[in-house]
Amino acid sequence: MSTLHAGEAWALYLAFASEQDPPLPSAPPLTVGHVMEYMFHLAVEHLTTDMMRVRLSAISMAHAVRGLPDPVESPLVQAAIAACEWADAHPEHF
Repeated sequence: MSTLHAGEAWALYLAFASEQDPPLPSAPPLTVGHVMEYMFHLAVEHLTTDMMRVRLSAISMAHAVRGLPDPVESPLVQAAIAACEWADAHPEHF
């Protein structure tokens, strides 16, 4: 289990967002595309799916407290998470 807190996870997203050209949004609402770009970054960094979920939960929480739809719950993001789970379970294919 991760000891990374939501505030820390959000700070990690903000650091990533600020380094992009052009920078990604630093506050909700984020699009599904923004979330997918962040997920790609996390995959390149070799984070496990569990750690990705922790990082993405900060995005979900930031949307929830503002009463906004959660882009992490989109079918595309959920399919990408499922693909990452499959890759975690089958490392021999990579």
